[in-house]
Amino acid sequence: MITSGCIPVLSTAHNSLATAVHIRDQAISYMIYGTLHGAKEADYGSVCRDTKTCSAKHKNAKRQNNTMKQWIKDTAALGTALWLIGYLASLVLFFTPYAGIMGWILLAVFTPVTLAITWWWFRHREPHPVQYYTGVGVAWVLIAVVLDYLFIVLMFQATYYQPDVFVYYTFTFLIPVGVGLYLNRNVPVAKTG
Repeated sequence: MITSGCIPVLSTAHNSLATAVHIRDQAISYMIYGTLHGAKEADYGSVCRDTKTCSAKHKNAKRQNNTMKQWIKDTAALGTALWLIGYLASLVLFFTPYAGIMGWILLAVFTPVTLAITWWWFRHREPHPVQYYTGVGVAWVLIAVVLDYLFIVLMFQATYYQPDVFVYYTFTFLIPVGVGLYLNRNVPVAKTG
């Protein structure tokens, strides 16, 4: 008889423990979910129960993350890749009789190539404001200056800064800005007033 009387007590205790564990797990998930989505402590319940708010915040966070990834690709990845193409070509030209004018040769050959690659890279996307392309141009120039200094001036102890280099830096900035202006030519401008 004692054992039959203990079974319901154990079952009730087990259910209470399971309920407490479940409530604890929900509270932890609310805290983690709310913290990841910028909620304050008082908002934990409302953030997670309001599916429209959660969905909108999640989509906004995802959009910002995608925008940042795209910005990194546009600036660091493409800027470094374009610099590397020119750098490798300059190493090849360095061992030819044209080493003295290789900067002008590289400008003549790779300016149209860079222009074409940049246009191809940005053409199928929704238009960005000109400030975005200006930022890309600034980032590309910074990448070019730093990598040129590290891998040409310091590594080869070269006298590097001649007029062709300054023209190259100018084109490095102007190409993404020019492509951005070209791609935005048909974008309607909001009227003021």
